Amino acid sequence: MENLKFNTAVASMMEFINDWQKDKNGLNTEDLKKFWLALSPFAPHMAEELWFNLGNKTSIHKTQWPSYDEKYLLAEELTIAIQINGKLRDTKKAKSEKRKAKSEIEQLARKSAKVNKYLEGKKILKVIYVEGKVINFVVA
Repeated sequence: MENLKFNTAVASMMEFINDWQKDKNGLNTEDLKKFWLALSPFAPHMAEELWFNLGNKTSIHKTQWPSYDEKYLLAEELTIAIQINGKLRDTKKAKSEKRKAKSEIEQLARKSAKVNKYLEGKKILKVIYVEGKVINFVVA
């Protein structure tokens, strides 16, 4: 929502509902309240009605936004795209805690046979790393 990617947010909520329906234990009331809060910017009238149906006496829009811990939002592994002069040549998986270590990601990329084929005999002018997403070798 902070990046104004509303379609992505709605799609994530739909995935959540699908997973929730598959779960035999269902959803407890506290988690349901958090879901209604997340839904409220997208469907304010429906969320308000559902909120009052849960027995709440004040508006959902006056309720504090749920807190979260960012460490749970990071995947354990991420896929780094490896490019040579902007063209994708390979992808490699790396542990998410290595996302900030440009040198380690660069070493991982250089170990790839697919990448070495394009780096062989070339002068590397620049290495551009977009944290956790892509590393690009600019060669002459």
